[in-house]
Amino acid sequence: MTNTPRSLQDLVRRRQQAGFIGREVEIAFFRANLDLPLEDERRRVLFSIHGDGGMGKTFLLSRLRRIAQDAGRLTARVDESAYEVVEVMAAVAAELEGQGARLKRFTQQHAAYRRRRHETEAGDDVAGAVTRTATQVATGTVGALVPGASLLTGAIDPEQVNRLRVAAMDRLRGREPAPAPAQELTPAFLEGLRELPRPLALFFDTYERTGAYLDDWLRDVFEGRYGEAPVDLVVTVAGRLPLDPLRWSPYLSVLADLPLVPFTEVEVRRLLARRSVTDERVIEVISAVSGGLPLAVATLAEQRPSDPGAVADPSDGLVDRFLRWEADPVRRDLAVTAALPRRFDEDLVGVLVGVPGADAAGHYAWLRAQSFVTRSGGGCRYHDVVREPMLRLGRGRSPYRWQQAHHALAGAYHDRRERLGLAAEDAWADETWESCLLEEFYHLACADPAGSLPGLLETALGACAAGSAWARRWAEMIASAGADADSNRLAALGRDLGAGLGEDGDLTGFLGVLIGHRTFPADRLKEAYRVRGREHRYACRFDRALGDFEAALELDPGYQPAVGDRGETYRLMRRPEEALADLTRAVELDPRDAWAFGGRGQVLRVMARFDEAVADLTRAVELDPGYAWAFATRGEVHQRCGRHEEALADLTRAIELRPGYTWAAGTRAVTHRLMGRHAEAIIGLTLAITAKPDYAWGLSLRGDLQRILGRHDEALADHDRAVELEPDTPWALARRARALRRVGRHDEARADLARAVELAPHDDEHALELRLCGGPPPAGCVWVADLDATEGDGPSLASSLREWLVSGGVVAADTQVLSLDARPVHPRIPPPGGLSLHTGRIACHPMAAEGATCPGCGSRAVLSRDGVATDEWDEIAASIADWTAGRLPGHGCRACGRRGDLREWRFDPPWAFAHLAVRLWDWGPPAPEFLAALSERLGGHRLMVLPGRE
Repeated sequence: MTNTPRSLQDLVRRRQQAGFIGREVEIAFFRANLDLPLEDERRRVLFSIHGDGGMGKTFLLSRLRRIAQDAGRLTARVDESAYEVVEVMAAVAAELEGQGARLKRFTQQHAAYRRRRHETEAGDDVAGAVTRTATQVATGTVGALVPGASLLTGAIDPEQVNRLRVAAMDRLRGREPAPAPAQELTPAFLEGLRELPRPLALFFDTYERTGAYLDDWLRDVFEGRYGEAPVDLVVTVAGRLPLDPLRWSPYLSVLADLPLVPFTEVEVRRLLARRSVTDERVIEVISAVSGGLPLAVATLAEQRPSDPGAVADPSDGLVDRFLRWEADPVRRDLAVTAALPRRFDEDLVGVLVGVPGADAAGHYAWLRAQSFVTRSGGGCRYHDVVREPMLRLGRGRSPYRWQQAHHALAGAYHDRRERLGLAAEDAWADETWESCLLEEFYHLACADPAGSLPGLLETALGACAAGSAWARRWAEMIASAGADADSNRLAALGRDLGAGLGEDGDLTGFLGVLIGHRTFPADRLKEAYRVRGREHRYACRFDRALGDFEAALELDPGYQPAVGDRGETYRLMRRPEEALADLTRAVELDPRDAWAFGGRGQVLRVMARFDEAVADLTRAVELDPGYAWAFATRGEVHQRCGRHEEALADLTRAIELRPGYTWAAGTRAVTHRLMGRHAEAIIGLTLAITAKPDYAWGLSLRGDLQRILGRHDEALADHDRAVELEPDTPWALARRARALRRVGRHDEARADLARAVELAPHDDEHALELRLCGGPPPAGCVWVADLDATEGDGPSLASSLREWLVSGGVVAADTQVLSLDARPVHPRIPPPGGLSLHTGRIACHPMAAEGATCPGCGSRAVLSRDGVATDEWDEIAASIADWTAGRLPGHGCRACGRRGDLREWRFDPPWAFAHLAVRLWDWGPPAPEFLAALSERLGGHRLMVLPGRE
């Protein structure tokens, strides 16, 4: 490798590196480690650099990065300017792209995530709402420099912001589970790292701050939770504390712990000699004052003091000495005021010294040359060891000038946002705009901590509109402003808000701090309760969600958003009657609320009131033509009603509106399958899988289609990949088992099905498949099917039946009534004597299927031979699955070609297809008296008893 500098900047860096003093042991160890073979037991892949502030961690990290680059490695460095895991990965990808190595799939998926986030934040007008109110804040505060005036009160409307945000989130929802962004993007990130042309070294600075959200993720990466990392990857973290030995104990054999200690006297003298400080008395004073702290030594040496009288008082502090040795009064003042912004550039220096940016170039260059100034995030920042005393000096010297300077900086950031010229709907997708807003509010809070508190609380509610990453940044900003302005109250609020942020973006603790704070505006409480209720609902804590919605409605009984949210929660709890009542009320309160119409349409779909569901969903898309979820849901209703062309049109429109909408793509593929257009189904799924390679359900569905077309190798490849992605998901295992059985690999099929039954012991479909694959008989139960209940009245009849069973002492409500749905709340078989109620569409069977007779021609389809399922079973099983999923394709006879209602086929042994069924576990045959009473309770409905599991 040539030693010729590549550029002027490279030449300067080399000269700077040549002047690096100290840390020779750490540097030599790191360099030697890079040369060790991968299999060498001495080789380390994780370096933990730690020490107190001012020990030179950042400087050493930069030196190690240069060593890695000289060794031919790609490198990336991240600090606290990235506020969440996704931002960290994006920062790494951006640095690698600058070195000619692109993480293609991650970049594409991250761009799609950013689009989704932008759509979520923007809603109908969420970006406009926040943009306008933020402008009101800046306009109202920068111009009003009256000390003690309230800075933020009444400036933002979080009710509008959050209502629009959460409405947008519901528009974007699909049926497939939505993974946390880090979980979704990390596999593609690691895939990109594995494909890099050269080895990679990653460097994470200020780990005492970033570790709060990086540590768990980094351990998961080492554990292999998201896939394999490159074998030659080297990771270095630098922070004030070492990595937790308990948390990182599995990796101690590959971890190098590098504690940094103060410079020795020899190292202090070497550094001072490098700076031409040679007077022995000056050296002695600097050595005593600095305590060997590298940053302190470098800072005190910066002015090259030579007069012993200038350092005569050993009680002087580091900052006092630095300022005393600087002769220029403008620079002395600038050294103090430049500590106010958390990061600064030439333009902000111009604001602080009162001259245009171009005229501030000399001042800026002087600041950049100081040892306590480092480059960060496109600008510069003071080291904490110097910034903190500078801030104390500035606050104490002139409170009025302190306030004036912060107002000026707030105004500068406001002007920057305005100059970006972004439309309201685009602002929140722009990181520069967001950062300017954050710093604008930081300076407003520093200017008047007490007066800003109510407005900061109110605006923190609005910060939730941008998601957990923005809320984390907001909490950190408030804590930072409190510490820098010496306001314990403000600092405590920021810490409490930060502590309230849960894993995977849970904002309920954050919102709880706002709700419980005594200065939180009373007129915003209803909105805060509602937003927290939404967060509880996203986490499936439905009872808590209902409690928050009801608290909001106690404050304002006509609060339409909370009424609608409570209805949506009832829907998810499978309480359709209550959901319908609330969503109808929401529509009455706001007839132009597309989200409420969409939610009510979904409830009506569940209640099998399909025409009414279509009417509501149609109204939703009329009110909001960009409502992709409503188009997709209406498409599913059309599919269930057999209107396949209309279904395809709606589902295609949903995908056009929301590229990468995998649930819509999967539902469209099912529609194609129902129409016999298997090739088109595969093409659509392939496009969706290309956009989202970890789309497990789509892979499994494509595997089913490949199996139907006789492409068994392709089918198994898809099923293998689906199981690899979802190894503990019963449906992925069961579908692969069907493909394995088709090629005669019965032992492997039985193993998959046994695992599926173990994971979902309540699911008869998997147990029946195992039985038809030669597996053992499952545990016992009896089905009692209601032959007269309709799909629409099934849920209400089940609720009534449950009340009757509990009030009559037939079962105990807490342990024996498992669920009112075909998918029990608790994934376990009920205890002996237990009972479960099932609604929807239930295929009740005796855990056997030998044959089925066509109602048209009377021919018999053979479903199993010698206890093993046939191809005809696979065909009729697909029709059964379609029927239980709410579709109406019927089943086609191989002999006569007639396609009729599946329920008209006669199964041997008998089956029942019902909309309400009671399942009795370990009861034995039900007594005639019990069956008579049950029928009477159901209005005289006919009942059919089938032995379920043997």
